[in-house]
Amino acid sequence: METNPGSENLEIMREAANYLSFVGNLVSSHLPPTGPILEFGAGNGLQTGHVGVDRDRLVCVENDERMKKVLEFNGYRVLQKISELEDQRFSAAYSINCLEHIHDEDDSLSQLNSVLDESGRIVIFVPALPFLYSTMDARVGHFRRYTKQHLRSVVEGAGFRVEELHYVDVLGVVFSFIFKLLGIKSGSPSPFTVKVYDRLVFPISRRLDVVFRRIIGKNLIVVGTKFNSSESLG
Repeated sequence: METNPGSENLEIMREAANYLSFVGNLVSSHLPPTGPILEFGAGNGLQTGHVGVDRDRLVCVENDERMKKVLEFNGYRVLQKISELEDQRFSAAYSINCLEHIHDEDDSLSQLNSVLDESGRIVIFVPALPFLYSTMDARVGHFRRYTKQHLRSVVEGAGFRVEELHYVDVLGVVFSFIFKLLGIKSGSPSPFTVKVYDRLVFPISRRLDVVFRRIIGKNLIVVGTKFNSSESLG
């Protein structure tokens, strides 16, 4: 969740209007219609607005002070650590492109579990496929890209039952692999490239995901429900 050098990439992502809207709607579709919601790793709120949770239901967790101030300026309640929540409980928690920035992912997921109501829901969206790891991942502080098996394992290990797990953006695999092969040292695509992909390619990729989402894609989304006290993880 570092601001530098990833802040430049966040600004470039403003050109990806279709992608941001799609991801926001995808995550939102798995959130309950009532009850408090927690966003873990909200960044500067670029994606938060596209999820569309009412501000009076939402609490953001963001440890970067500058991004925290941006979120607060835009009317969000923001804490820097999950531990600051004390006794507050949530009906769901979501995280978009954050978990890959955290070295101890298991601890973060366990903390999220601890602040959810019984049978509370978690929605996690992350970059997929380790072979796509490139200078862009390194530049923005990614520790990893996920396989389905790894993501399922850490989510289940934190006390959640996985209800849905699938890939997103199949054509993004091709373009990400080309980006890696080119070895672009800046680690950032140009705003023009992002805009062209978002306007012309991503709408096609969305349609192809209907066929390929169980097979391959640039990202992964997992939806899980917290095991309650009467259930056994076995």
